[in-house]
Amino acid sequence: SQATWHVRLESVLQLPPRACLDDMVCAIHQGMSQLFGFRRLVFLQIDGGHTCLQARGYEGCYAKENIRNIQFMFSSGASVVVQACRSGGSQVLFKSAAQTLADRQLFTILRTENILCLPLNHPASGDLVGCILCAQDQPEPVTRESQNDQLRGFANRVALKLNSFS
Repeated sequence: SQATWHVRLESVLQLPPRACLDDMVCAIHQGMSQLFGFRRLVFLQIDGGHTCLQARGYEGCYAKENIRNIQFMFSSGASVVVQACRSGGSQVLFKSAAQTLADRQLFTILRTENILCLPLNHPASGDLVGCILCAQDQPEPVTRESQNDQLRGFANRVALKLNSFS
């Protein structure tokens, strides 16, 4: 039910009182794994000048050592990640469409041909605050409208929580 879903969402995104960005990134990884079954993912956060999305991790996260220098410049219109984030809605990205080095690195790190891109837009302002990129085994990740709604709900909740780390 809807109420059960919201309780699960809040419990997954529960943070300690003095949480840091690493704690938030860890909660994002755990939430995507527990709620949606995604195990290989990368979180991107918008930089202070709103010029790029920078990969962020936490100690022990998937591919922490490989994501350190990955960033997607908004000035790079050729990036499939940048294009997907600008579109605002979740979508599947295909390795065959990757044109930039950062795009290709991401597909290699996630060991996949398809990536679910979930932009994180602040619900009130609509401003992009980050993005979650998940490796997927099937090109069509979401088969039910309810799962689409749950992904949007997760993205909205994460975007609100990220606001406190800006």
